[in-house]
Amino acid sequence: MLKKIVVGIFCFIILAVTGLGVYIYTLDWNKHKAVVAQRFTQITGLKTVIDGNLTVQIFPTPRFSAGLVKFTKGNPRYPLVEVNDISANVEFIPLFSNKFILSSMSLNGATIHLNVNEEGEFNWSGANRSGLNKSGNLEVSFNDVRMTNSAVHYENKQTNKSFEIPNISANINAPSLRGPYRASGKFIHNDNEITFNGDVINNADTVVKMNMSSASIASKLTVDGTIGSNPKGTITFEGKSLFDTISVMFGKNSLSDKYVLPFYLSFTYGLDNGPTKLDNFTAKYGNTVGSG
Repeated sequence: MLKKIVVGIFCFIILAVTGLGVYIYTLDWNKHKAVVAQRFTQITGLKTVIDGNLTVQIFPTPRFSAGLVKFTKGNPRYPLVEVNDISANVEFIPLFSNKFILSSMSLNGATIHLNVNEEGEFNWSGANRSGLNKSGNLEVSFNDVRMTNSAVHYENKQTNKSFEIPNISANINAPSLRGPYRASGKFIHNDNEITFNGDVINNADTVVKMNMSSASIASKLTVDGTIGSNPKGTITFEGKSLFDTISVMFGKNSLSDKYVLPFYLSFTYGLDNGPTKLDNFTAKYGNTVGSG
């Protein structure tokens, strides 16, 4: 008798879970986009807007996908991040302990906006400060986030400088929403592949420790400092040929082809109550060394 009861309970649980899965699968999630977006807003601390389609499945692996997603600090006209397509797999068992662990996530066609306005305010300052590692007792972590066909757009209205890095592919990991974010990947610039790896830490200032290199021209760029409204740090640049490096950075015919010797350049940057200040220069070209 006891064996029959146990088997009956087990079958009931299977039917209930299966029925729930079928219900979730057939539910029109597009009618509930605002609710899902609100939950993401609570988790990330960034206002989330889903303009495209939303689908959710439970079996065989919890998974969701969404199109045309924007993350902002409040005004959807000025997004911090725009993504054409997001899809993610979530670990099932940790959900019972209120842990939201992304086993894998792909962001296709993401654009990250880095802007400094006329008053020198960085658009990411204070971003996700209201989003905690535990958002409403929900723990969030990222095991494998992949970006494809993505870009970083930078604009500084104080200096009237702007640039864009297109065609980015990257892998990102983070133990929590606060980071640290460990990133590695590559992008194509002037027909050359540039690889990068490093960490981004979102504390009072956004700390960046990043290395970028190009194997084809044997050049390396290292950034160790902060970005945003109060940037400061050190940049180091070195390569096998100054001509090859400048040609990749700014295009062909940017420098005479007679400057082919190895080079090294290091300097500090920061704000000093006004424009960006560059200081503590150390430069070497061939056997010539200078500092200032």
